[in-house]
Amino acid sequence: MHGNFREHHFDGLIDMFAQAPIGLCCFDSALKFVFINDYLAAINGISAEDHLGRSIGEVIPDVAAGVEEQLHQVLETGEPIIGGVVDAETPAHPGRIRSFQHHYYALKSEAGTVSRVACVVKEVTAEKRAEEDLRISEERFRDFSELGSDWLWEMDENLRFNFISPDTNRLGVKKEVFIGHALEEARHDDCNLSDLDEEMQALNSRKPYRLERPQISVPGRWLHISGKPLFSNSGTFLGYRGATSDITERKRGEAALQKARDELESRINERTAELRETNETLKNEIAEREIAVGALHSLSARLISAQEDERSRIARELHDDFNQRLALLAVDLERFHDGLPETQENLADGLAFLLRRTKELSSDVHRLSHQLHPSVLQHLGLVVAARSFCKEISEQHDIHIELVHHEVPRSLPNDIALCLYRIIQEALRNIIKHSGAKSARIEITTMESELSLHISDNGIGFDPESDRTRHGLGLLSMRERLRQVDGTISFMRIEPTGIRMDVRIPISESSQQ
Repeated sequence: MHGNFREHHFDGLIDMFAQAPIGLCCFDSALKFVFINDYLAAINGISAEDHLGRSIGEVIPDVAAGVEEQLHQVLETGEPIIGGVVDAETPAHPGRIRSFQHHYYALKSEAGTVSRVACVVKEVTAEKRAEEDLRISEERFRDFSELGSDWLWEMDENLRFNFISPDTNRLGVKKEVFIGHALEEARHDDCNLSDLDEEMQALNSRKPYRLERPQISVPGRWLHISGKPLFSNSGTFLGYRGATSDITERKRGEAALQKARDELESRINERTAELRETNETLKNEIAEREIAVGALHSLSARLISAQEDERSRIARELHDDFNQRLALLAVDLERFHDGLPETQENLADGLAFLLRRTKELSSDVHRLSHQLHPSVLQHLGLVVAARSFCKEISEQHDIHIELVHHEVPRSLPNDIALCLYRIIQEALRNIIKHSGAKSARIEITTMESELSLHISDNGIGFDPESDRTRHGLGLLSMRERLRQVDGTISFMRIEPTGIRMDVRIPISESSQQ
């Protein structure tokens, strides 16, 4: 039956359900019993006569709220309600919850109004229990599927095994060792009880767990175990469900791999020690080489200093001795020439020639003395000394040399002034000798705490990175001089031809006064 029916049809239903194991009752519009068959009255534990004229709340108060709500709905809408289930305790079976399926149908008068509600009741306790068992079984195997294992197990609320899957025999695990026993009772004689500490802690705390431990019933095996606590809908602890996998082969593989790793690590450590020893040897060699380079630099500095000292000494001797003597000789020759009679014309010409040559020699000695150690550098400063040298070179070699200077202190430290002067000398000689330039430019500038020197020309240029240039004595001498005053040197090509040399030397504020 899926619809409603007329009142006069209800009598036929009474005869139909008289002997059937199905309950039938009818309520009037006030929700009071007007009919109930013996089967339903027996379920309620009250005689049929005691139902009549009473509401369901008066007969079975425990189910009244749910049933009366559905009865009201059918009376108001005239639509049936099919398949509602009520779980309740009835007077016929006190202390036992039973399940009943209810169907409600509106009984309509000839005018089509709802006057009564018929109710068909069927006990479905067994069916519902079967459904629950099926649900638990499905949940069990779903858990087992998710856990994945070689064998499956369950424990009751006392943590005793009540189920182990039958395929454990092939793994050497006997079911009878576990069924009805707690975990500690299933271990072999040589099992270390501490192997169970982590698992027992998880079991006693009622928490899910995953762990690895030695097999307790078969020596020499390893297991991976997953456990899940089970609780009822009300939160009561029911036991554990779990899965176990034999991981002995994996453990053996891990042990072999660990052994190989240990051996590899040992070899790496040995090789590292060898490399460390080699590295220390290299460090010592580098340190010794640095000491040697430092000694070489020190020797180079002393040689340059000794060279300058020797140049100064020779310049002084040339100026104070040889140049003076040549000057006196020139004076004597001039006097002798002036005192000769006019008749000795040939002798006079010879003396004039000797006088001219003596003056040229005296001039060359003076110039050589100036080149060896320019006293003007010491007394008048870098700019004046550089201008004097540029003028001398320009006159000797027919080249235009422009000297520009900005804020250059007159009293520079001797080592810096001499370093820049020697670099200017070497650079101009190289320009004359190699570049074929017709003009050159020298710029000396002081900016903040740095003194810069820029030398450029319009010659054919050169490759500053070539081996010939980098290892030439001129450039090596420049670099060594600059190293002693913490200076740097660099080169840049000037289009279309030519090279610009940039020199930078740090100077203190006191040097700029």
